Amino acid sequence: MELVLWHDGLGSDDDAATDEESAARVLYFFPPRACADQLNVLQLLQGAHAFASSFGAAAADDATHVQLTTMRYCYRRCESHVWIALGVQTRDDDAAACSEAAMEAAVHQLYATFRLFYGSIEARLATHRAGTSGMDVLKQIGASRKLLRKASSRVLQVRDDADSTALHAAHETVESLRVSLAQLEDTSPIHEFRRVCADFFPVFAHALGLDEQVSCFTDLHGLMYYLENKHLQLRFQLLLQSLSTEIPAIVSAAAFVHGQLVWTQLPFEQLTLLYTVLRLREQEGHVRAHPASPTSLWMDQTHTADFSPVWASKQAYAEVSGSPSPLLKRRPSAREYLAEVTNSFKAPSTAVNHGFQCVDGTYALLGAKELWAPAISVNEKTCHLVVWQELVVTSVFVVDASNAAALSLVCGALQDALDGHAHVREASRRTASPPVASVWPFVHMNRMTMGVQLHNLAKLRGKSRDEAVMPLRLTATSVPRPLLDVLNHAHAEIAAHAALLDVCVQTPGDGWVVARRSGSVGRELYAFFDASVETLGDLSKSMTELILHDFESTFM
Repeated sequence: MELVLWHDGLGSDDDAATDEESAARVLYFFPPRACADQLNVLQLLQGAHAFASSFGAAAADDATHVQLTTMRYCYRRCESHVWIALGVQTRDDDAAACSEAAMEAAVHQLYATFRLFYGSIEARLATHRAGTSGMDVLKQIGASRKLLRKASSRVLQVRDDADSTALHAAHETVESLRVSLAQLEDTSPIHEFRRVCADFFPVFAHALGLDEQVSCFTDLHGLMYYLENKHLQLRFQLLLQSLSTEIPAIVSAAAFVHGQLVWTQLPFEQLTLLYTVLRLREQEGHVRAHPASPTSLWMDQTHTADFSPVWASKQAYAEVSGSPSPLLKRRPSAREYLAEVTNSFKAPSTAVNHGFQCVDGTYALLGAKELWAPAISVNEKTCHLVVWQELVVTSVFVVDASNAAALSLVCGALQDALDGHAHVREASRRTASPPVASVWPFVHMNRMTMGVQLHNLAKLRGKSRDEAVMPLRLTATSVPRPLLDVLNHAHAEIAAHAALLDVCVQTPGDGWVVARRSGSVGRELYAFFDASVETLGDLSKSMTELILHDFESTFM
């Protein structure tokens, strides 16, 4: 996988420019490569876009796709002068496994999440600790490099002159420019920007599974909704709206029960991005070179046995490739399994979550541990995200706090209002266990699809201990390649035509894959039907019966 960010207002297009000058427009490149290699990739992408644009005007946010022998790239303009590109390796057996719709969804997910937590790229580059514009500093660096190149060329021109005065003056000019350039580079905002990118993009891309493969599952990161319960929804609506009135610093909020959404004030796309990060933060963990901070998105891989995740699954299964994350434990030995069965009759050892989410992923009241409160960008304004958990209820708040002291005051007011709140305890009492009929988003896990997973993935140990969803990057790996190609094709058709609600695709020999989109709630449902269903009318009827029987409350 490759990820490239560049700014088309930086760098140099001069034919005599050095690689360093030309590659200055590269803001971030992962994995790190030599300057010449980065420049080759950048020139390829820019050349392909210029060639494609020569055939007609395209929308500013249209994505460009480049297919090479070993790499496939998807990139687009994400800001007025900033571009983002994602490249994935291609193999002989996955010609159809990486659709354009899936690649575009991955690029959008990467940029939209980065912008939510770190603000726009141009705004970050414009910020400078010395009070001047960071972009001005970057342009000054480019101009200084050009002057240094010309001064170095002047040294070569006069080095054979009989009079050494000109050579001495040229050397002094070169040395002066080098000192000036070094000082400018020390104050450049690009170093801090690349550090932020290095902390975010590699971990997030791995959590999404982009370093393994990009498929239609990349575009299926949806919210899990709690089963429709008007009494519960009204209770939380009243609670959150009253809190917003009492504490004006609350910008918006959302309430979850067992990690499933009940009610929200947040915009749908913003909440989806936040939910994905909260789930992946618990699911993946991260091995970092420096200690985690209250603003770090990812927590360390130091979970203990009593760690109780809210958003991710603690269900034990093995990954197909790579090392397992701390919550995805290997299948145990017979002795370990016997010990687990014996211990299951004892009192549970899992700690009860109570308080604000902390840097290490656990929950505690203020003062007990370091509060986790990452900054997020809401309408170009910096706010903070805080998460409160009590019993089975999780509340997510976006709060306006200009500094640490203001944030502490807001969290103190929230704790006073929420700790032991009657609405929370009553909701927890009414929902003491997850609903048996809760539905996983987008994928109907009946016996056939579970059989596909059990055949292609390590078997699940015992019964599910929670209602969390299997990570999509593992779900995609568990689906056989021919069937995954069919799913990719169906999703690409749905994504390409806004008015299309049904797509039926015949598999190579097993039957049909039917995709249906709900126009009212913006969801997609994919189901497999065997070859006994002969006509498209019968397929549509069978799909409707499936929705009415199993998905009426969540899909219609």
